[in-house]
Amino acid sequence: MESSSSFIQENIKKFLNSNMFVSPDIPEKKLNNATKAFEVDNYKNIVALYDYTFFGGADEGIVFTGEGFICRNSIKKEAIKYEEISKLEYFEEEVETKPGKTTLKKYLYVYFKDNREKIDITWCMYDSDYEKLANFINTFIEEASKSSSMVFKNEDLLKPIIDMSEEFKESYLKIVVNMTFADDGDINSAEQAEIFLLMGKIGLNPSTRIAIREYIMNVVSDGVADVKDLLSSMEKESEHIQYKNSLFSLVKDLVNIIYVTKSGDLSNIEFIKKHQELFRVTDEQLDFICTTVKNEHALLTEEVDDDVIKETMKEVSAKAVAVGVPMGAVYLSGSVIGLSAAGMTSGLATLGMGGLLGFSSMATGIGVAIILGVGAYKAVKFFTSTDEKSRYQTRELMLKEILKLHQTTISHVIEDINFIVQELNKAIFQNNEINQTVITQDEKIKYLVNMVSTFQGALGELNTNGNKIQNMESRLKCPKTIDLNKLKRLTSDATKKDYYDFVASCYQEEKEGETTKMCLRKDISTETLEQLDSVFQIIKY
Repeated sequence: MESSSSFIQENIKKFLNSNMFVSPDIPEKKLNNATKAFEVDNYKNIVALYDYTFFGGADEGIVFTGEGFICRNSIKKEAIKYEEISKLEYFEEEVETKPGKTTLKKYLYVYFKDNREKIDITWCMYDSDYEKLANFINTFIEEASKSSSMVFKNEDLLKPIIDMSEEFKESYLKIVVNMTFADDGDINSAEQAEIFLLMGKIGLNPSTRIAIREYIMNVVSDGVADVKDLLSSMEKESEHIQYKNSLFSLVKDLVNIIYVTKSGDLSNIEFIKKHQELFRVTDEQLDFICTTVKNEHALLTEEVDDDVIKETMKEVSAKAVAVGVPMGAVYLSGSVIGLSAAGMTSGLATLGMGGLLGFSSMATGIGVAIILGVGAYKAVKFFTSTDEKSRYQTRELMLKEILKLHQTTISHVIEDINFIVQELNKAIFQNNEINQTVITQDEKIKYLVNMVSTFQGALGELNTNGNKIQNMESRLKCPKTIDLNKLKRLTSDATKKDYYDFVASCYQEEKEGETTKMCLRKDISTETLEQLDSVFQIIKY
């Protein structure tokens, strides 16, 4: 079933290309201006925008939503619903301006089904586009009349997974569980850790968490739910365009788990390939998603500064447009490196989720909402700083959010372990009460013991990963390189002399071209890095 919003999104530029901006590639400033000027109740409903302004202010022209379009100039505004339209008519005629002189006059009229008086809308667009708009609307109305299922209604174009129904999220996660089981008939601790992180990112309520936990426990004995059925459940729980975009997010989460649990090897994506048609992704789009996953992990693990992050996200954005993937869609569950959609405020610059850094909003429906966060303001502020440490603050903000997610997820896993231990105690108690060997009960006990072990393994994976992230975050607080002469000056006082040896021991000589620098060692523990940060603050390095 195709929705009115998705038809507009996919087809309007085939008719009207110049001056036309289509979600999610509507620049943030234009989106905000148009929402206010055209008096749109919810900016998330704007599918396309025709900008009739000379300087690109987007407060005049046409706004297209799922229900209708709104025309506006500096004098008047007209809102028209698609369901009321009979047709748009474009025609030309010669009009005499002076005796013996004529000019070609162009007209664009909207006719209505209830036979009310037609209206002229030539005042909201350039005359070269009158016929193009008429052709688009007439085609749109005709296609809608052929479809018994298309309804003219507004949709939240890029709704984060965290805001979807619990039924939707349960089916979403079951597909992820299916993939982790499909490759080798087992769900190991590393895979479970990633599933638990994803559960935290998309904000499951306790009852849905229990359902997923039991699904993981029983997937071996009871088999897996059919992917087609799970996707059908997701589709029923979402608008058409939301479902279509959520599939990009789902595929990205699948790719990420493969990447993390297979040491960065993406050669085996058979599960995704097998269901590629159901997931509605082309080979080019799948390649793009794989590249995006690799890029995000590189931004996390490599000590790149904010300028590199910004440039990387610009390149990723350009590739997304080229292959037809809404950039915001691949972030509907958050980023692959751990940020939830709600936690993306702090990582805004890193993720390229808005226009605050000089490039267009790539996540209409998410971007405008999350840029209001304090973290986003800080990220922009850091970009204007000349301080060396400040050049890495976007990454630091991102790492802090990832640590929060790990801490929350660890709490959930501990709850899961407690739940399984309770089930294990029940099974043992029941076995003792019967006072005889019951094979099925013994099997249940063995299975529960195994689940405790694997959940503990997942907890260990989360703790290990959390420690690595904590170490990365602590490293960012310390200068990457130091000047030993400056350090000597700052530690020349008798009470500070001991600090010199400690700081110097944390750095080693490294050659960069023709020069040798004292660089922060890579093998320093988190505790030592925190002490080092404190020393730098004391000596005011």
